[in-house]
Parts: sequence; structure tokens; C-alpha cells
Amino acid sequence: MFSGSPNSYEHWLGHIWDSEEVGSEKDWKSLLKASIQAREERDWIVEMVQLSKLRTYRRVKFVLEKEEYLETIMDREERRKMTALRGGTNALRIEVGRWKGEPLYDRTCTLCAKGEIEDEAHVLLYCSAYVRERSELYRKIQFNTQFDLNAMRGDDEWLLQILIGVGCSQRQKRLYIQLEVAKYVAAMFRKRTRLLEQTQATDL
Repeated sequence: MFSGSPNSYEHWLGHIWDSEEVGSEKDWKSLLKASIQAREERDWIVEMVQLSKLRTYRRVKFVLEKEEYLETIMDREERRKMTALRGGTNALRIEVGRWKGEPLYDRTCTLCAKGEIEDEAHVLLYCSAYVRERSELYRKIQFNTQFDLNAMRGDDEWLLQILIGVGCSQRQKRLYIQLEVAKYVAAMFRKRTRLLEQTQATDL
């Protein structure tokens, strides 16, 4: 396998083309496609490392390809909220605090007494404000896929992969989980907005 800088990589392809040792047109197109994909994946990985808002995305996304849920989740709000959760472009305190320049340790959840940073993993896996919605989500997933997510509490990486990544290798089960998680995420953000509004009204 060739390794080197992007410039040397492009030079290597140019050398093959100039030497006419490219085989058939089909072989050349396959090589070119793979080379472009490799270059795009390198740039994509560099960007993910540099952007702090992609903290969760880095944990669940490893291959540069179109997301299945963009095709399977038809409800616009659910699809948009799922994208916001995975990509960090949401109103959780970890992101809003970053805009305001707050220290990371100050960006804690205001809706539960856990004292944890309100990030994507917190609202998806642990925040007590959504325990009813989460329990229903886990119940549905276990009934339809036989995955007992409660038994995996504490293994954040596995849970994140199953819920918003590609941890389930069986396509039909994976698509079902994506649909149910999208419903949970949309409901969670709606409830969060409502609870925060109630809290602010009480403080006035």
C-alpha cells in the first residue's frame, strides 16, 4: 500500500498514468476512485480532530460515507435533531458554553442533580430528566432486537455505537434502532426546551 503526503500520492498516480501502466480503463477508474476517497477521508479525519464540536461524531463515525438515517428517517424534525446531536450543532450546554467561552467544567446540566457536563452522551444515556423516555426507548429496542441496553450501562462507547453509530451489524435491526432513537432525540429536545422555559419562569 502506498503511503506518503498528499502531494507524493498525487505524483504517484501521475507517474502511473504517464507510464501507461494503468491496465484497463476499468482498473484505472477504480484506482482513481479509491485514491480520491482516500484523500477525502484524510482531509475529513483532520477536520474532525480540529473541530471540538465533533466530539461525539468522532466516537461513532469512522468511514466517510452517506448516513443511512438520512434516507430512512422521514420525519424532518427527527432527522434534523438526530444530525444536530451527532454533529454537535445543538443547544446543549457543552456547545453553548463553548460559544460563551465558559470553562468546560462549568457547562453542567441544569435539569438533573448529577453535576455532569451536558453533552450528547449525557442527554442520550444518563440525564434523569429523560428517564421515562429513555426507558421506553430501551424497552422497544429490547423487544424488537433482543439487545438489552440496560445491561450495558456504563459502557458508553458500545451504547453510542448501537444508538447513533453503526454498532449493530444486522441492517434491519440497525434501521429500526435509528428510527426509534431519532424519535427519542426529537422528544428529548422538545422536553428540554419546555423544562428550561418552566425553570426560567419560576426564577422570574
